[in-house]
Amino acid sequence: MKVAIVLNTSWNIYNFRLNFVRALLAKGYQVHTIAPHDNYTHYLEELGCIHHDVKMDSRGANPIKDLGLMLELWGIYRKVRPDIILHYTIKPNVYGTLAASVLRIPTINNVCGLGTVFLKNNLVSAFAMMLYKLAFRFPRKVFFQNPDDLALFLNKKLIPAKTADLIPGSGIDLSHFTPAEF
Repeated sequence: MKVAIVLNTSWNIYNFRLNFVRALLAKGYQVHTIAPHDNYTHYLEELGCIHHDVKMDSRGANPIKDLGLMLELWGIYRKVRPDIILHYTIKPNVYGTLAASVLRIPTINNVCGLGTVFLKNNLVSAFAMMLYKLAFRFPRKVFFQNPDDLALFLNKKLIPAKTADLIPGSGIDLSHFTPAEF
């Protein structure tokens, strides 16, 4: 089985999804990581992941660059043909899901947080909500890690209730990342 994991940085995959990636590899799954190349990409490859570099401006809101990202993800998905794609972070959740839907590849998304776009009430935030509403018609499941984020998406009808679910976190290894005293 081919599993693709898509995030905004390889660092993020390595630091916060490493145990999950290891478990998939141990079960014999072929794991494809898709993220911009950074200093952690080689660690993923050394583990046995097949890495695909992608250009992603995780902070920008340039519609032309974002369209380019969606086309780039579509090309990777079309070439790899994963059995399932797991998206994390806003741009993979939106543009990756839209690209996968054209190819009819099932996706599972994870909303780890809403980001700064939801802190304002302006044209950019309205556009982001419209994109979420469009993209979130397609995933098999969307996991939220925060009940307030889940409630916001349900109240604004950005996601069908049957698709959404709440999980108690993203599976961060607490033996590696220990809580600090306040």
